[in-house]
Amino acid sequence: MEYTIDDILKECDNVVYEFQNSTKKRLRPMLDKRNYLIGMLYYKFGYTEEQIAAIFNMSRTTVSVSKLHTYSLLKYGDNTFKTNVNEYLINYPYDFPSFSAKFKKDIQIVMSFDTKTLKKIRAYRDVVNEKTTANAIKRLVNNGLQLWEK
Repeated sequence: MEYTIDDILKECDNVVYEFQNSTKKRLRPMLDKRNYLIGMLYYKFGYTEEQIAAIFNMSRTTVSVSKLHTYSLLKYGDNTFKTNVNEYLINYPYDFPSFSAKFKKDIQIVMSFDTKTLKKIRAYRDVVNEKTTANAIKRLVNNGLQLWEK
């Protein structure tokens, strides 16, 4: 079934209405629906966190966290979440992107070079227009690894 941004925005209006008329604001079914829609707006339709915050009348920081929940809960098979958003999963299917790659940090390795080698690296950096010596070294290592893999 094809759907448009207008369909998603109508669902957002329904969820906002539920939140406004509920005496308990932190009920899991409502939060799960809201998080699914937030993820859709952000990842599929390219809305900014600020735009989504305005739609749901919430802070941008809450949106920033909420947009990540759908992927995690679907990936790890949370049955309660799947039950709460079953209608959305059927009517508005979407393969949410993994966000885990954003949180992986580079591992730092401290290396020492003699003056002669460092001068060569800096000359290479200047020839290939790298901004830093560290980037030039990464580039040299990656190029060397590509040659080695062949």
